[in-house]
This record gives sequence, C-alpha cells and structure tokens, in this order.
Amino acid sequence: MDNLQIIGVLLSLIAFQSCSKTYIIKPYDGPPELELTDFCELYRIESGEYISTIAYYTGVEEYWSLTSKTPCELDYQVYLNTEENYQERLNVNLSKKFSHLYENYWKYSLKLEIIGIIENTEEELGFGHLGLKKIQIIPYQIRILEKNKIKVEK
Repeated sequence: MDNLQIIGVLLSLIAFQSCSKTYIIKPYDGPPELELTDFCELYRIESGEYISTIAYYTGVEEYWSLTSKTPCELDYQVYLNTEENYQERLNVNLSKKFSHLYENYWKYSLKLEIIGIIENTEEELGFGHLGLKKIQIIPYQIRILEKNKIKVEK
C-alpha cells in the first residue's frame, strides 16, 4: 500500500468515526437496556417513558421534525427538543453538527439514533414551533448514524 492509499484509508476512518459518535445531552438515568422502538410505533408509547429509536432529522427554517425511512403517520409530527442543549451549551460538538445541517437544510438530513423520554399531548398547543407537534422526544443521547443527501426530483 502506498502513502496515498494509507492517507485515504485514514481519512475514511476519521470521517466514519465522526459520523457515528454518540453525543451526551444530559446524564441518562433510565433503564440499563432499552429495546429499539420503530419510529412509526412511537404513538403507542406513554408520555414519560424512555425510548430508543432511529429517525431522520429534517426541516427548513424553524420547522424541524423527525421522520422515518418508510412513510408513516408520524412523519414530520415528532419534535426533537434540543432547546435545552442549545440554551445551556451542554454539547458544543453536537450543536456544530446541527448548525451545519440548519445552514444546509436543502442538501441534507441526518439519520439519528435517539435515546430519550417521549412526551405526548392532546392539548391544542403542542410542541415545537407554533406548538404544531403532538409528540416530542427529549433526548439524553444522540448518535449521528449518517448524513443523507436530499434527493430533489426535477
């Protein structure tokens, strides 16, 4: 293997590691093991329960939400509440990743593994911007699994 190939392999490993890092939002005090819940089944989980799920984080301007790989009823109806993270600056690295996503919303979405508490409401005013979402996840840990390029049909 020549030096150029070695450098290429090293850069690939660094890029892969940066994408799969787990970001701690706040200390986790839930069950030691959580079963992965399908995103489309989150509506079945009671408010206040700990969950682990995989979803895509996507949006535009102030309208951000989670969606699944396959279309379902909950797409764009679940709010990822990262406000505490930004207010307290608990995880600067995650904040940078999200800021980059917000600045390039037309290009990318992030596939995330999220561990947190689910909250739901039947109230008229829900969660997120303008209270439009009826379910929110308060994250304890977020792992960025991959950055996905948005496909634009012409």
